[in-house]
Amino acid sequence: KFEYPSAPEWRLLQDRRVKANVDANWGRDCSGNDKMIKMAAKWQKSDEQRRQENMEELQEQQHSDDVNSQEEESERPEKTNIYSACLRDRRQGLTETRVCKKALEQRSLLRQLDIDIEYRNLPTWLKEMSSSLKKYAYYTFFDRLSVEDVDVHNEANRIRMRCTINKDQKEMNVTMETPEEN
Repeated sequence: KFEYPSAPEWRLLQDRRVKANVDANWGRDCSGNDKMIKMAAKWQKSDEQRRQENMEELQEQQHSDDVNSQEEESERPEKTNIYSACLRDRRQGLTETRVCKKALEQRSLLRQLDIDIEYRNLPTWLKEMSSSLKKYAYYTFFDRLSVEDVDVHNEANRIRMRCTINKDQKEMNVTMETPEEN
């Protein structure tokens, strides 16, 4: 669902986060003292995405200040991005133009996923499955993979993962910390 900002200012910065939590306990008493897995996932904007949006907003602010300080607009061609075009449309009272919908969609993308998994006493079948998935990933992405497994001091029974999609949505950078490796 996309939302237009309700504030009268003309900003488009959509800064939403989506969170998901899974808490599974099993075993003798299902209290979590025996066997458990907790997963917390958070989708949000990537750092690169935030920098780019802030830069666009600063450029638009600077451009607005330059235009306001001049008595007449110069006839130089404008370097327009989709954000600037939507702001121009909104100032003219056109709030739901194609350009604004595209800008809002672009600003609403959440290109980073952070996953935090905590576990205790996993069953053998689950350990085997995760080991097979890890081997498959290592085999598939061997040429683009770097693994640090010497002098690693990460938390026991915890996996942290960050997936970040690039601007064109064609590549994903995945970093993972396990108790044994980075």
